[in-house]
Order: sequence, then structure tokens, then C-alpha cells
Amino acid sequence: AEQFESINRTAVEAVQHIFPIEGKIRQLELEKVWVEDNLDPTDFSDQAKVKARNGTWGVPVYASLILHDKVLKKIIDRSPRVRLFNLPKATDRVSFIVNGNEYQVHNQLRLKSGVYTLRKQNGELKTQVNLAAGKNFDLNFDEMKGIFTISKIAGNQARIPLYPLLTYLGVSSQLIAKEWGSQIEASNRRPDPAALQRISRAFGLEKPDELKDYFASTKIDGVTTKNTLGQSFTRVDGPMLLLSAKKLLDVHMGVKPPEDRDSLEFKELHGIEDFIQERLE
Repeated sequence: AEQFESINRTAVEAVQHIFPIEGKIRQLELEKVWVEDNLDPTDFSDQAKVKARNGTWGVPVYASLILHDKVLKKIIDRSPRVRLFNLPKATDRVSFIVNGNEYQVHNQLRLKSGVYTLRKQNGELKTQVNLAAGKNFDLNFDEMKGIFTISKIAGNQARIPLYPLLTYLGVSSQLIAKEWGSQIEASNRRPDPAALQRISRAFGLEKPDELKDYFASTKIDGVTTKNTLGQSFTRVDGPMLLLSAKKLLDVHMGVKPPEDRDSLEFKELHGIEDFIQERLE
């Protein structure tokens, strides 16, 4: 019962996040949303009937909606009771009946957003930047050339120098040299006029001018970054990228150990209420 109350609450929150829905000349607004729950988890007869007709045993979610004309700036329609969808309800067997099938849903451990320096199966090191909002990417260090690169973006392979992005985000060459050492800073300081264009395209942007706004919109766990980098960051910026590369270098030099990504310290628990909210949003 407590879990289904949580499911109801997160479903309502998800619907609230979706609205308003914008059109060119009209806007659909949400006045209120509610769940009408009149089902008994022990009503086995009703559950059997629903399963027999390949139905979903659940409760309706309703909304009161208003349609605005943005040009005329007035309400042109209102509907106080619109059925949005059917929300499956848990039975007394801790299961859900959907399309005639009965499911039990397990909780899931997920990696928290953060910056993790890891040793891959082949022995190579990488720094994984796992974001709560934005495209995940990896940093690599070429020990032969002493060069940092962005090696993967949203699962796609890449080979983009990190140095031009750092300077674009306002990190000075003096600060880079202080963190990486002057020799590595000099190795990375190579003229590449097309680098920012390649970086912006790799992150799905049309032009380099959009990079600052894009990174400002990213989100990452401040507690996790505090634990792995020694400083709390809530979004991607120049100092965060600089310290991420420094951590990769420290692990490479044996100064610091890599992270154990499987540690419960870096995990968060997700249940069915989270899955439903994510699906709706």
C-alpha cells in the first residue's frame, strides 16, 4: 500500500513536469491531476477476469486541462476531466497485471552521476564522466604522447583534444601547467583551429558558441565528485574537467588508486515508482 502511494505520487509529479505543452499558437495547461483508486489488492476475482481478457489491472489517472490561445491571450477551451492513462496497481502478490501478463518488478542499483577513474579489462585507464543531465563522455591519457583526449561521447567513439576545450571554458595555461606539470601542458598545447568545431558536433551542437550554455545545463552529483575529485561540482565546467584529467594522471602515476565503480558508495537504489516516472517523462 505504501509503495503504491509512492507510485501515485511520482506519476502525478511526472505528469506535472510534462505540462504545459506548447504549440505554435496554442498552449495546453494542466489545472490539476489525480488518481482515482477504487481497487482492492485482494480482489482476486476481478484480477482473474482482467487477466482472462488480456487487460491491465489498474486505476485511471485524470487531469483537468485548459487550452490557451497564445495570440489572442485567452482561454478557448477547458475540460475538467480527461482520462490520461491507466496506472497498473500492485496486487496482494506484489505483482502487476499488464496486458494479461503478471509481473513482479525488482529494484535496481544504478551508478550515481559522478567522475570515475577506472582501469579497463585490458589494463588501460579511463575517466568516465557519468552525468545526471547531459551526454556522458570518457577522458583518456596517451602516456606515449602525454596528451589528454575525450575518447567517447554518449557511447560513440571520439578522439578530441581536451586542451582547447579547457581554454575555451576559461582555464588558463598557467593553471593547467600547475595541475598537470609544465611538460604535459606543453605537449597538449598544440594549435588546432578546428578542435572546438569538432567538439561541438560531437556533443550534438551546431556551433562552438553553444558549448558554454550546453555544459551549464549539465548536472552531476556534488557529493560523488567531492569523494572522487576532492571538490564538489554540480555541472561540467573548466575546473571540473581540469581536476578530472588530473585525477586520471595521478592514477596513471600511481599517486592515487582508481575508483571501485561497483562499490555501494557509488550506487543508488531505484524502484518501480522511479521507472514509471522516467517512462512518463
